[in-house]
Amino acid sequence: MPGVVALVVCLLVSVCLGEVPGHTYLSLTGELSTMRVTFITDAAPTTAASVTYGTGGVNQDVAIASADVHVFKRNASSTQYVTTATLGPLKPGQTYTYQVRLEKANNTWGEQYTFVAPQTGPVPITFGIYGDLGGYGAVLTSNSTRGLKAFSAAHKLDLIMHNGDLAYNLGSRDGLVGEEFMAAIKPVSTRVPYMVIPGNHEYMNDGLSHEYYLNFFNGQVGLGAAAKSTNPLLWYSFDIGCTHVVAFDTETVCEDHTKIPTQLAWLEQDLANARTKNPEGWIVVLGHRQIYDGHLSPMHSLLMRFGMECTNPETFSTCNPLKPCTSSTQKGCGFALEPLLFKYKVDIVWVGHVHEYTRHFPIGPDAIFETQAKDMYVNPKYPVHVISGAAGTQSSPEEEHVATLVGDASPVAFTSGAKYSFSVMTVHNYTHIEVHQVDPTEAEPLDVWWVVKNKNLPPWNKTDTFSLTKTTATVCDQ
Repeated sequence: MPGVVALVVCLLVSVCLGEVPGHTYLSLTGELSTMRVTFITDAAPTTAASVTYGTGGVNQDVAIASADVHVFKRNASSTQYVTTATLGPLKPGQTYTYQVRLEKANNTWGEQYTFVAPQTGPVPITFGIYGDLGGYGAVLTSNSTRGLKAFSAAHKLDLIMHNGDLAYNLGSRDGLVGEEFMAAIKPVSTRVPYMVIPGNHEYMNDGLSHEYYLNFFNGQVGLGAAAKSTNPLLWYSFDIGCTHVVAFDTETVCEDHTKIPTQLAWLEQDLANARTKNPEGWIVVLGHRQIYDGHLSPMHSLLMRFGMECTNPETFSTCNPLKPCTSSTQKGCGFALEPLLFKYKVDIVWVGHVHEYTRHFPIGPDAIFETQAKDMYVNPKYPVHVISGAAGTQSSPEEEHVATLVGDASPVAFTSGAKYSFSVMTVHNYTHIEVHQVDPTEAEPLDVWWVVKNKNLPPWNKTDTFSLTKTTATVCDQ
């Protein structure tokens, strides 16, 4: 009967694929003159699988990109085929129409979609940023993607960064939750690049959700060469407009300790290269778990801040902070993220995990924070940490928690836990970033703030301190 149940559910949620190309999404490649198209089928594509695209519609000014197929063996009785094609060279700023086809002989075509090729050079770029989006059935359609579609329609986005916790969970209900999620984001993911990084929910279901993540988003592997990343589904970077964007996997601390030195060594080299290439450019870092606001995962936050020495590394019990490691062979130190943020002058750190929106003042070493104006940070010396985890899940936003955050001795500048919301970040140029936090059901944004780097203004000097939790509870399952 399991097959019958799966079939019935499949018909109800309309995500079964068969030979029809589905679950289509765009992703960046690291080269702005190209775009990667990925689609998924239940039936094996033929050698004629391709993507037809052009600036005058698929029947005019046409080019054809051949496709590569990645086989995803879901279980003993189910296989899916993840097919990718790289389109290009593209003309910057041009609108392209594209259409997937599996086999010319029987005319198996996907739908037609359009996208705008990325502009090159120091042009304004608008990001949609959020984490923690998904659910099942009515939760997905009412709380999550309903808002996403409205959000996308109201803002001219150049790309989306989904910083962890997709679908809740990709592998749940034998993968049907993941199937439904991919179908639900299609109106957005087929129009702008939909870039992802893993959260803790991508490691659930006894590893099944991680398998779905690695396979469904296999199209993102194209970033590996450009970013010199050996694991571009977990950590990668790219340049767009005036910004160097870095995405990393915060779950290595809990899920696979062996990846920590590799990831941080890559991260340091990547940040060093970015600062050498453009000393005054913006660097924006994205992960899933937060370094600050540790009411969820306080131990994980300390690990990312300091690195830790634990008597039982399997459960992270009895842990103490260490000095940051400076090499992979150094002893008596910890591999920590935060020192790299200071060293390479990262501007903004975006995370999710906590189902709220919280914006901090710039935070420096030893719990120092800059008490700047609440809506404009001028020449900040330290990174701005932002939690954008209120996109919509089966659990409501953290309304009770956020009421305790703001105070005279708090590094929190603004917080909202009562509404589902998304972040819109526009990098206008090398001196101004503008951020809006929006509830798609409201005419006015929940929060508006700026970061300004102006050589003609003095650096910010006024600082304050706040107390940090020292709890070391085991929290990898949160």
